[in-house]
Amino acid sequence: MAKTGQLNHDEFPSRARRSGLARCVENVGWNYRSPEGQFDGWRTSPGHNANMLDPRVDRMGIGTVADYVTMISCGK
Repeated sequence: MAKTGQLNHDEFPSRARRSGLARCVENVGWNYRSPEGQFDGWRTSPGHNANMLDPRVDRMGIGTVADYVTMISCGK
């Protein structure tokens, strides 16, 4: 995303398959001033918040490049 300058979920299905887990969700964000701002943005969005609270996921990772943030959570 940072290379193309576009926020998207284009590669998510591939990343989810590689995890080998049954359930994966992804939140992406861009251009928040702080990690707290990014979290608050996801928390106030019903779809993003549902991803963070999904009881079927028990593993989570966050990656950042430039101003882009990706959270992927997976579970059995």
